Amino acid sequence: MKPEFGNPKHIAMIKKKGTGKCWADIVGRYPGMEHCKDCKFCQGWVHHDKTYYKCEKHPVTNGPGTDIRLKDHACILFEKDVK
Repeated sequence: MKPEFGNPKHIAMIKKKGTGKCWADIVGRYPGMEHCKDCKFCQGWVHHDKTYYKCEKHPVTNGPGTDIRLKDHACILFEKDVK
């Protein structure tokens, strides 16, 4: 399979590795002004007294390299959360 930009399998191969960038800067930004907090793939993981936010569409580890900030701009895989 030839990796194509925007293909979820290709995105899963990308490693963020503490670049200090949000996912949208690495894989591409959503055209609107949406944020990660509005996406249905944004999940909060509670560990002891702290909540760590991760994106279900990207590789997830227990380390800080896969944490996302709720205020980050949404990436190309953004889907509006219908709560």
